[in-house]
Formats: sequence, C-alpha cells, structure tokens
Amino acid sequence: MFRQRSFASLWWGQIFSITGDRFTYLALAGLFYEHSQTDAAASYAALLAVFANVVVAPVLLFAPFTGAWVDRHNLKHVLVVSDALRALIVLTIPTLFQLTHSTDVVFALVFALFTVNVVFLPAKSALLPTLVAPDRLVSANSLVGLNANLARLAGGPIGGLLLAASGLPAIVAVDAVSFLVAALLIWRLPASPPRSAGSGSRVHP
Repeated sequence: MFRQRSFASLWWGQIFSITGDRFTYLALAGLFYEHSQTDAAASYAALLAVFANVVVAPVLLFAPFTGAWVDRHNLKHVLVVSDALRALIVLTIPTLFQLTHSTDVVFALVFALFTVNVVFLPAKSALLPTLVAPDRLVSANSLVGLNANLARLAGGPIGGLLLAASGLPAIVAVDAVSFLVAALLIWRLPASPPRSAGSGSRVHP
C-alpha cells in the first residue's frame, strides 16, 4: 500500500496532523487549568465540560449537511483549504487568549476548528476510494484507522513533554506546522473531481 504514492501522501499527512491535534488538546487542557488557578470565578471542571460540548456541537449542527456539500466540490481542494484554515485557527488561539484573557474566545476558536473538521472528515473518506483499487480499499481503510490510533498514542506523551518544556504557543505552532505539512502532501495528490450528488459521504471520527 505504501508503494502507492497517493495513498502514502494521505497517510503520512494524517499521522502528522492528528498527532498535532493531540498536542493542542493537551495544551488547551493546560490553559484551562492555569486559567482556573488565576480566576476565582473559573472552574476547571466546568471549563472542560464546556470544551467537550463545543467539540461535539459542530458535528450535531453541521454533519448532516456537509456530506452533500463536499460531494459538489473538488475533494483535494477541500482538504487543502481545510488544513490551511485549521493551521490558522490553532495559531490564533494563544494570541487572542493573551490579548483578551477570555476563555470565551478560545471556545469560539475551538468551535471554528471543529466546524472545519466536520468538512474535512467526509472529504477524506470520499477521497480514499479514488486513491486505491477497489480490492485494496479495506486494507486502506484499516491503515488509515491505524494511523489515527498511532497518532493518538504518540501525541499524548510527546505533547505532554512539549507542553511542559515550551508552553502553549510552541505546542500550537507545532500543530499548525503539522496541518501545513498535511496540506502540502495532499496538494501533491492527483486532482480529484467533485463526486456525483447523493454519493453518500459520511463523517467518521
């Protein structure tokens, strides 16, 4: 499978970006904890609960509609633009928090980040069958699932060390770079035309 350049580009791009995501989640947990120590009105448990709801909200609000929208657009372009937007959003988080010291701003940016995710995920699922032969699709899906799990396993301990050593700005910068690397790798893929309406893209975690 990895001798197929298109599949390998998608696979490696995703392992970079998902690992970067783990870094940012840890950084946000650290940010909420520090904020709860300096603001008597802020509860760490409450901040984490709001964060969990903000993460889920874009899926509930937009996932039923994004599959049909993605089907009408060039999948490669959707993925590249999504990764570029995600890089910009995560880079903005520490800057705006330092300016405002408001977790509301952070939650708004997290909502925007996961809204872009809701667009990215069905586009990635729709693109994969165009990169491999039908008889390799099961193997390709398994490997894509494996890279997500590997990234989550590696991202926790590495992200924790990076957060302790460098803090929030550095860790979100790494995440932004991971999105840009993923976008570059996807840009190298062959052009992918829009899929026909009703082809049934779905969001998968």
